[in-house]
Amino acid sequence: MKNKQFTTRLTALVLAVMLAAIGMTGCGDTTPTEAPTEDTSYLQAYEEYVDSVLDANYHAEYDAYMTITGANEENASNAHEVHVVNLVLQLADWYDIKLDKLPEEIGDELTEICREIYMKVDYRISGSEKSGDSVVVLAEIKPMDYLTAASEAAGQYTKDFNDRAKAGEFERMTESEYENEYAKGLLEVLEDSVDDVVFGAAKTYRIKIQYDTNTGVSYIGEDDLAAIDQMIFAQ
Repeated sequence: MKNKQFTTRLTALVLAVMLAAIGMTGCGDTTPTEAPTEDTSYLQAYEEYVDSVLDANYHAEYDAYMTITGANEENASNAHEVHVVNLVLQLADWYDIKLDKLPEEIGDELTEICREIYMKVDYRISGSEKSGDSVVVLAEIKPMDYLTAASEAAGQYTKDFNDRAKAGEFERMTESEYENEYAKGLLEVLEDSVDDVVFGAAKTYRIKIQYDTNTGVSYIGEDDLAAIDQMIFAQ
């Protein structure tokens, strides 16, 4: 019987926008044991592994991932932190929140909102199967449309804020004070919108488990991780 190790190779798609380098690979030394070929019950180990990767990446739940792969919490949390920082930068750009001109607490608050958004990510493992010499794990993912949930309220807030600016309410403020006033109100809108997030119908994604013959490690490939990222948010 082969002794299979699990790890995850995380996509480098968003690394170019990170403000600091983040280590991306967690590798493990604890392993589920493969059952005889006539018994497919061992496929559950692959399902549990994929579920643990998704839990770590999106819900910041690391215990199962650390148990299965042997990773420490720092390595286990890297992918989640990358996702959160990337979403912070996207929302800041989308809503013209000038983080470089604002107090640190504004960035901290937006970061917490993004963590809450990722906690809403809806997925489940629906099965697994052998495909030739490979194993495929099926994940059902409900695309999330957070911007739809936030757009109406954010649009109304921005209109009202611009009207206040035109009326001269902020004319004695510095640029930094003006941007801070805008951001504080907008963050309240974005926070309130988290509970109103809209989900689409579930879509099934087939995750092919990769196997490195040199290291004896099984993992999810970067292409699959990137595709799952794309499915998480409705297009």
